[in-house]
Amino acid sequence: MGYATNDGRPIRFEMAGSTLVIRVAPSKAPIGEFVFRIFEDPDGTECGLVVGMKLHGTGPDGSFKRQGIGRRALEFVETEEGILPAFRYPDGQRWEDGSHLIDDGPMFAKAMVSEGRAIWYNSPTDAL
Repeated sequence: MGYATNDGRPIRFEMAGSTLVIRVAPSKAPIGEFVFRIFEDPDGTECGLVVGMKLHGTGPDGSFKRQGIGRRALEFVETEEGILPAFRYPDGQRWEDGSHLIDDGPMFAKAMVSEGRAIWYNSPTDAL
């Protein structure tokens, strides 16, 4: 399946262990990443708790933010890797594992959960 930004630039995703590396053509350099902690939910579904995500705001050919890259990254992880993305519900705490959401993170996570692209992960002891 091919992935592209909202303005049509091709996106390449590469899973390296539990890190999803993001590249946007024509650049060969990574422009962002999602880091997951993989766990199994009580139903046996493989999930990936987001413990880090970043997207560099601009590149030589324009802005990468608000281009649908994060949305497509989560779609890739679920459809191509079989991992259901999960976000820790923004509760104001700072978690040692990095799963707390900052900056645009809470807004992005809420949108992805409401669209059914991710789930909330609420307990620090669930299957980890």
